Amino acid sequence: MILIFDMLNNASTYFCLGERFRKAFEFLDNLIPASLENGKYEIDGPSVFAIIQSATTKPKEAQVWEAHKKYADIQCLLSGEEWLGYAPLKTMEEALAYDAVRDFALYDGDGEYFQTKPGMFVIFFPHDVHKGCITQMRPARIRKIVVKVELP
Repeated sequence: MILIFDMLNNASTYFCLGERFRKAFEFLDNLIPASLENGKYEIDGPSVFAIIQSATTKPKEAQVWEAHKKYADIQCLLSGEEWLGYAPLKTMEEALAYDAVRDFALYDGDGEYFQTKPGMFVIFFPHDVHKGCITQMRPARIRKIVVKVELP
């Protein structure tokens, strides 16, 4: 599987990825962003949860490449404009060994970049090295949600 990049109004297309993904997309579909503070929200115990965060975008050189093993990320921009980076795991060099408690490893290398806007989402799987919170012009405030979906 490769990363999935689509619009939230097509989310039901991805219910076929399993019950946990269905629950994640139903949460996103019912989300009223202004009503939720930044923080962690349980959707289905530790199997599916969301992290709402605000940040300031930075140049791509200031951000790190990461990948996960236990969880897939569904990243959805709530406000602002964000660029994301992507690279296949096999093309990257591990810079910091996998931390099983925090479910991530850091990588060195280069990849492709693409723009996201509110209403779009990206699913990153374990073989998708990624970096976020990137600007192409000047730093700007964004608000986003990352739904973590535990993989079987």
